[in-house]
Amino acid sequence: MTTEPAAESKSPVAVSKRRLSRLQKVLLTFILLFAVVGVGLIAIRRPSNQVLLLTSDQFAQQAKPGPLAGLKNSVRNFAAPLWRRFRSPSPSIKVTGQLWTDVPSVAEEDLHLGDPKATNSTGLDAWILAAHEADILREQLKTNRSSLHLGANGFAAVNASGLRSSIFRGNPARPGFPFTGTTFDLIAKQIAGSIQLTLETRVTEALAPSTNALSVRTNFAAAFIATIPDGGCLVLEQKDFGEPDGKNYWMVVNVELLDAKGKRIRP
Repeated sequence: MTTEPAAESKSPVAVSKRRLSRLQKVLLTFILLFAVVGVGLIAIRRPSNQVLLLTSDQFAQQAKPGPLAGLKNSVRNFAAPLWRRFRSPSPSIKVTGQLWTDVPSVAEEDLHLGDPKATNSTGLDAWILAAHEADILREQLKTNRSSLHLGANGFAAVNASGLRSSIFRGNPARPGFPFTGTTFDLIAKQIAGSIQLTLETRVTEALAPSTNALSVRTNFAAAFIATIPDGGCLVLEQKDFGEPDGKNYWMVVNVELLDAKGKRIRP
């Protein structure tokens, strides 16, 4: 008579520990996954205070609405009356720009701008200034006798985040006479405490015709996407762009967040 060995029984404690260990591994995996996603989102949303100079074609691509933009706007407009009761109004974004021209004695060293954030092959340099630096620069431009503010070439726009604005200032086009003046095409989006600004601008003027054809000169042209601190500014310098007398053109683009009453949020 043979006897079979008794089946080894598993301790309930050991089974419980094994299940707990598996559960801990699953929970740890989910925690790590959420941590990676969270860090990625923070990195995406964190303002970088950088500027990328664009061509006109690149700007058109950046400003082109996405495939779901129409559906998103429809849903937002439909739900706006309901959501307005449960959330505070979103801040609006004020964007202003001034164009300056100067003699060559006024250089970036005199304005203490430091090295440019970006430059391109046409001689366009770009700087991003924080709010306190922008205040100093504005005062320097006002008191510098070598600088001339071209007020007719400036602009101002107040938009909700993500909306697009197109501004034209100058002489309208008519048969035989093209448009001359200043154009601005911009989209401003709030990102944390900064503004992501996508903008294209061109400044042209009519010259006295040497023949029967009207001559148009471009004094300033730029396109960019930049992340600018609230209250700060983007400074653009175009060196000798179609200027035989050696003048440089400077454009200062200011951004700031406004509350529902139109007052500046930044103290």
